[in-house]
Amino acid sequence: RVVLGAFQSVLFPACYALVAKWTPEHERSVVLSLPLIGGNIGTIVTSALTGYLTEEGFAGGWPSVFYVSAIMTSVLMLIWIVLVQSEPHHHRWMTHNELKIINPVRYANINNNVNSKTTASNGIAGVPAKQRTSVPWLKIFTSLPVLSLIVVKFTINWISIMFLLKLPSYLKVVFNYSAEQNGFINAGVNVTVPIGLFIGGYVSDYLISKKHYDKTLIRKIFQSLATFGSAACLAVIPLGVFLYGLRGGGDVPVDADMTLQYVGTVFAIANSIAFTCGIITPLVIGVIVGDGTEHVRRQWAYVFYMSAALNVFGGLVFVVFGSAKQQEWDKQPVRHSIELSQ
Repeated sequence: RVVLGAFQSVLFPACYALVAKWTPEHERSVVLSLPLIGGNIGTIVTSALTGYLTEEGFAGGWPSVFYVSAIMTSVLMLIWIVLVQSEPHHHRWMTHNELKIINPVRYANINNNVNSKTTASNGIAGVPAKQRTSVPWLKIFTSLPVLSLIVVKFTINWISIMFLLKLPSYLKVVFNYSAEQNGFINAGVNVTVPIGLFIGGYVSDYLISKKHYDKTLIRKIFQSLATFGSAACLAVIPLGVFLYGLRGGGDVPVDADMTLQYVGTVFAIANSIAFTCGIITPLVIGVIVGDGTEHVRRQWAYVFYMSAALNVFGGLVFVVFGSAKQQEWDKQPVRHSIELSQ
């Protein structure tokens, strides 16, 4: 599990850095939500597939779960290696017109022939190639918008971890739900989160690009709906996690709003700190609930009140200090050279 976690840890920062380069600004919220949506859909599919393979699978049932998962992942990895390029102008299928849609500033001076293609090895004439620059670590770690992002990601992921790890126990101990009822509610949680993420991303992109609302204002509104709404609706779990999903228009795309040069770095820093709640949350809940033999309903009420208060705190911090504007440390000069196609 430790080795698996170490390898998986690079996936989301890499996805964010890649998506920031490949996505037009007016579509960034919804596209940056897709990795999270895919994770939730994967959980749903894997849960259903695991139950089937355990009963009907080869190699004695349970082993087939791991074999099938490994095969599916390997096939997707091969597709990824063949099709994916880090930079849009390095992809052999990319046209000049498409490049201008993705980033009209960076690709403003390329050949205007919309049917001409890039070359995977050398790129396009007229495209500035960014050289490696040092990461402004001190400025990033002392940036109030970045610090507020870390806080709100920690508090809202507290809710996610609580649902993921402790919801089955809560439903069984407090309400005496059967395994079937428990599974139905957990499935509802996994279904409503991606719906909320997609809606949050799509609507926020629409309001920013079509209605021309201030980007920072929209990010704060959607993050407020996600944090304050999920905190207020913890008692109605599917509604609470749907509102949680509206963060697709809030903290999810903010990393790429603040920086394009260091989006993977900022995302990795924020999420690494935020997901320490994966260790802290179960420990704190375990201390509060104890062995669950006395006053169990009251103890779980304390858990929900505390989690709601944390979420409200994180939302307030983001509303006050958060920003979706490009940060000054991201505007430092970048040396350019010209890549020439053969």
